[in-house]
Amino acid sequence: MKKFYRLIIVLFATIIIVSCENAKINEHMDKAEELMNEKPDSALIILNGLDKTKGLNDSQNARYALLYSQALDKNYIDETNDSLINIAVEYYNENGTAKEKFLSLYYQGRIYYNAQNYAKSILAYTKAEQLIDEFEDDFIKGLLYTQLGFIYEKYYDYSKALNSYQLSYQYYDKANKYSHCRYAKYNEATIYAILPHDLNNTINTYYRIIKEAENANDTTLVSVCLSDLIVYLTQNEQFEKANSLLDSLISNYSIKNKTSDFFSATALLYVYNSNIKLSSEYMQIAKEKAEDNGDSVFIEINKAKIAALKKDYKSAYENLCDAKVLENKAVRKRLEHPIIAIQKDYLEKELEFNKYKQKSQMQTSIFIGLIIFLFGITIFIYLRNLIKKREYKISEYADFIEELQQKHQENKNIVSELLQNSFKEQYKVLNSIGDTIFNQTNDPKGQKIVYNEVKYIVERFKEKKTFQELEVLVNKYCDNVMEKLRTEVPTLEEEDYHQLCYHYAGFSGKLISLLLEKKQSNIYLRKSRLKEKIIQINPQNTDIILGYLA
Repeated sequence: MKKFYRLIIVLFATIIIVSCENAKINEHMDKAEELMNEKPDSALIILNGLDKTKGLNDSQNARYALLYSQALDKNYIDETNDSLINIAVEYYNENGTAKEKFLSLYYQGRIYYNAQNYAKSILAYTKAEQLIDEFEDDFIKGLLYTQLGFIYEKYYDYSKALNSYQLSYQYYDKANKYSHCRYAKYNEATIYAILPHDLNNTINTYYRIIKEAENANDTTLVSVCLSDLIVYLTQNEQFEKANSLLDSLISNYSIKNKTSDFFSATALLYVYNSNIKLSSEYMQIAKEKAEDNGDSVFIEINKAKIAALKKDYKSAYENLCDAKVLENKAVRKRLEHPIIAIQKDYLEKELEFNKYKQKSQMQTSIFIGLIIFLFGITIFIYLRNLIKKREYKISEYADFIEELQQKHQENKNIVSELLQNSFKEQYKVLNSIGDTIFNQTNDPKGQKIVYNEVKYIVERFKEKKTFQELEVLVNKYCDNVMEKLRTEVPTLEEEDYHQLCYHYAGFSGKLISLLLEKKQSNIYLRKSRLKEKIIQINPQNTDIILGYLA
């Protein structure tokens, strides 16, 4: 009997000790959560000091996993392993509040983003977005849309990125997070600079951000906006405005850590200012700072523009060819990852869904038989409710897979649009060279003299081999339009096919007149006559053949 009493006392003491330890752990986690936003370094120190070997229960494990992942992120420690945050995601999916579910999914998305697994990251963010209307915290909602904007930029879906940044601004504004509002507006401005947009509106947006940042003494944002605006103005040949901003930037801020794009654009600006030496130095810095093919393409395009300003058209053409090669590599790299990743993730989710469905159906059948046999109608009613709950989960899973299919199709559309844009961009500098020749003088003799200076470039481009390569590219990126034209409209002269191919490639009328050695007015007249002739023949693919001539 005494042994029994001793056992009871030991068990009771153990329960008290465990309860005290749990209370202490909860108290420490409460303190860490309180400090998380204002002093995240202190929160991380508290969490690191917890003794996790003393057996946390499921609720404490989930809370610790979420708080620790949050503390790492706020201390700019880029965690890439999802094993800890998955504990929180799985637990809160069944037991947590809407805000706890949201936070666990948000930080899961941040971890996948750090690991550059953008497909999984956007899936986690999408799940979190579905919970936005179920709790009140405008600040973390703004953070979610900022991250979604970053992801859409990675996928080159700039319209969705712009929408996400605008939503993030709205939530930050509601939460009175004025610093975050400024950066949301800055993100918005960077998208305006990428998309076809009103030049003055984009410039004014940058100026408004600069003014707000100056009032808030945010020198970092002012410096970034100035450098971005210099790049944007130089791209749009607003050299005088860019010069003024460059003087202000260099006078008040350091440019040591600026991007490759800034230095290559500034190199172009200095050539416009006839400062060849400084232009060369800045272009060398741009090359050293280049991080990817996108930076290298921008460098080659600016080098081509510099060569054109110097009237070194041979170098301009060579730089353009180099840019073309780099851009093709960049396009392939851009398109490869998102599509493959989403396809892979879609297949994994589909398999997981089928396994879950089969397992659920099997368990349901076994449970129905056993419960009917052992417990009768009362347990049967309970099982029916359980089945309904599981069927609802299966329905949610099916909706999620359907959403993945839609995103997959959207990415295919992005691929097509990106290929078209990249193809047309390859010849922008070549068109500029043609325009330059025509803009030199209105005197035909003068034009002939200028033409003779770049005759080598033009004659090389008119070679049969070069034209055949161009025709292959036009077919590749424009629905085989040249192949359809030659097959269905065989009565045209070879010179007619050449002119139409140049139009399909996006060459300007001025450039085509140089290549065909005809007056520019004749080029447009011949184009109209060719259209009429094709309409009269009415080939099977008339819409495609004429559509690319618009």
